[in-house]
Order: sequence, then C-alpha cells, then structure tokens
Amino acid sequence: MSGDPQEGRIMHGYAASQQPAGRGSLVQQKLPPTLVQVAYTEPAYAYNAD
Repeated sequence: MSGDPQEGRIMHGYAASQQPAGRGSLVQQKLPPTLVQVAYTEPAYAYNAD
C-alpha cells in the first residue's frame, strides 16, 4: 500500500508515501485521510466448485 510520491497527487491533493507493511492511508471525499492497517489470513477452509 506504499507508493512513490513522484507519481503525483492521487486524490484531493494527497500524494502516495512509503508505509510499513499492511499500512496505508484511506482517502475519502469530505473526510481527512485516515491511517489504516490491514491483515490477511489463510481461509479456514477451501471451497471447490467442481
């Protein structure tokens, strides 16, 4: 969720920045940017559509 600030502004004048793994900035209209943290876990089961 990191980005290169050299790529320019993303939204509402907010530029990408380097972030630790799993962190990023949630940028929404009419709200200030919010620092978020996300995680991934393996699913508890595997679904097979066959």
